[in-house]
Amino acid sequence: PASGIMVQFYKILRLGLDGYRRKTRNQMANAKILRDSLKKMTYRGKPRFVMLDNGDTGCLPVVAAMLNPELNLPYDDIDLQHVISDDHWYVSGYRMQYHSPETEELTPLFVDMHGEQSMFRVVVKSNLTTEMIISLCGVIERACGWLDEHLIQGAAPDMRSNGAIGFDIPDREDSRRSVGMPGRALTRRRDSIVPRQVSAGLMFPRNKKSYSTRAVNPTAC
Repeated sequence: PASGIMVQFYKILRLGLDGYRRKTRNQMANAKILRDSLKKMTYRGKPRFVMLDNGDTGCLPVVAAMLNPELNLPYDDIDLQHVISDDHWYVSGYRMQYHSPETEELTPLFVDMHGEQSMFRVVVKSNLTTEMIISLCGVIERACGWLDEHLIQGAAPDMRSNGAIGFDIPDREDSRRSVGMPGRALTRRRDSIVPRQVSAGLMFPRNKKSYSTRAVNPTAC
């Protein structure tokens, strides 16, 4: 039980107060790179993301955001999480609700936000380098472009207006060349992974099998 305390004590002796300050400044600087990148991403002249964290100062090294609800996109942050995972990054997506132990019903976390609203967050750890942050920014931007390509431009008009119910996400291996991703290794899905579906922003498998996603870079979580 005391292992966590001993590790923290070792870090204090190893780094010292100045070392912790430099470590924290580096984490905050990398978080700012990701935050600024998300702020610059737009869709049809509007911001693609709405930032939910406290900004560059007075905040933990955590970047929290959600897709702009005003864009009325046929995909949400959970869908974005799944596409990002194809590049071996795991970015946690959540819905703003919880399963109440008293009523056994899904209950919104906030009074001013619908429970079905999704968001995502990235914890910028000390081993997440600047080069890796820049790579993650590119992965997020390409993932958004891929979703736009296949769930907006490739969907029927009625699907774009009210969500693509039962609309299959094509395999990225077959379509990556058409999205403008030259020189990148193609992702081949294993046969054990069921094809994904999008249903008004909800991700679910076609049968009772579960996804098996291996994160090569478990630094973003």
